[in-house]
Amino acid sequence: MAIWSVWVPCLPWRNLSSNAGARSRRAPWGIAESRGRLKNEVLEAIKTQGDLRRLESATAAITFRLAAKRPKMRECPRCTTLGTDYPNWAVPADHSQALPCVCYRPEDVGNLGGDPLKPILDALVWMEILPDDDWRHLPSVTLRIERVDSLDAEGILVELLAATEPPA
Repeated sequence: MAIWSVWVPCLPWRNLSSNAGARSRRAPWGIAESRGRLKNEVLEAIKTQGDLRRLESATAAITFRLAAKRPKMRECPRCTTLGTDYPNWAVPADHSQALPCVCYRPEDVGNLGGDPLKPILDALVWMEILPDDDWRHLPSVTLRIERVDSLDAEGILVELLAATEPPA
């Protein structure tokens, strides 16, 4: 049972995939931009929730809710809102093709660590929910993939479990 949770109604950009390789032009500045964008999206979700509880330590469960469908840009709720902010790394070399969706929908739970996970944990620290994301304050993180039926139901559920309050 979670003692604190937040729903982030988006997925990371697909260039944060550890499997992306050279085909997706995983340039360091593109990865940094995608990490920053995900952290900002998590920060905004926390701010709108309003529950800024401070915890000394906690274990976390991060669930990526994904649709099995790999849509084109015009079908994805997140991509249709990008407008002129569509990332350059995602534009196909053949400009006559339809733009692809930029959201990352991994098949393997092992691919959720690293680039997709770190911005989420950093947002918890930036919002002072946890003092740090080191092993003393966050000794365990469980990652899960859950399938949903529609693109509108995709997103990231961040739950904190078994937490301790800061000393008074």
